[in-house]
Amino acid sequence: MPGTASSVLFLEGVTDMITTHHETSPARTVTGGRAGGWLMALSPLGFAALIVLMAGVFGRTIGTSTFAEITRTQMDALGGAWAANRAIVAAAFGIVVIGAGLVAWAHRNASPPAARAVARATVVLAAVNLAAGVLGLVDGLAAESFTTTTLGEDPAWMRSEALLPWAFGAIVVQILLLCVLLWLSRTRRKTGLVMGVLSLAVLIVVAFAAAFVPPFVVALLACPIGISWLAGQRRRASLS
Repeated sequence: MPGTASSVLFLEGVTDMITTHHETSPARTVTGGRAGGWLMALSPLGFAALIVLMAGVFGRTIGTSTFAEITRTQMDALGGAWAANRAIVAAAFGIVVIGAGLVAWAHRNASPPAARAVARATVVLAAVNLAAGVLGLVDGLAAESFTTTTLGEDPAWMRSEALLPWAFGAIVVQILLLCVLLWLSRTRRKTGLVMGVLSLAVLIVVAFAAAFVPPFVVALLACPIGISWLAGQRRRASLS
């Protein structure tokens, strides 16, 4: 369709600006994973929706209060907005996790053998991250019925907040593994190198100062990788 073709051309142009016009090594033939590429490329939209919700409903209801400072009265005033917030958060991270997993799955028979091993490890970690995301969503929805003075005093919320840096770090590790995979398989070698270095830097910051890393960073890492993957698949299709 004309709209789809225009979108792919636009994404290809952005990719060339990010990763230069050509990969430094010959690309191996790995097909598939286009759905994963699209999910990663469009992943910032999920966080954009979250920002809109936070600036709108949450901004009017709780002002500058943090989630931990939400009182019972404020939670009642939020109503369905709290559930929507938790669902959008889960979906935004889930899109990145599934997208990276699908691109990795496309490499399950890639060479060399090390690439296949990394591909499978990335897929396994994607499954673990999805399971953790579902559990986080359940806990987040359950937190709506807290009975303490503030949400931050609720034991379940405190537990979920303690686990949050680990869950966030696991998603960054998955992206880092995907970058290693792209480099090893030579499918998008330069993209893997550049975004892998950036992912490693983010992971180090998460390990020592997770509070200073905004959640949407995972989309900023995933988006260029998805764009690059789609551009590479389009080039291979045009050559075949």
